[in-house]
Amino acid sequence: LGVVVILIAVGIALTGGDATGFGARRQIRPLAGVVGASLAWALLVDPIGFIPATIVLVVLGALSEARFRTLHTTVLALALSLGGYAIFVYGFRMPFDAFGW
Repeated sequence: LGVVVILIAVGIALTGGDATGFGARRQIRPLAGVVGASLAWALLVDPIGFIPATIVLVVLGALSEARFRTLHTTVLALALSLGGYAIFVYGFRMPFDAFGW
């Protein structure tokens, strides 16, 4: 089942996901921003903690957009970091430090 899902995702990525099958213009910046932000979170969560790593994740992801919105990104970063910490640490009892320093 996992292989089928991966093949479908590759097919959508190659065609651009549009109904005509001709493919949309491929943009590397959003993909690189999301992948880079995810890698940064994975590398930073242990040394600096869950909350700062999540803030970095949101800011790097927002930088991949065409228009960076400071207020929107700040509110989203704070809500996701605090909400994620509450869910994963208190709800699921995962061993994350809020701040690594």
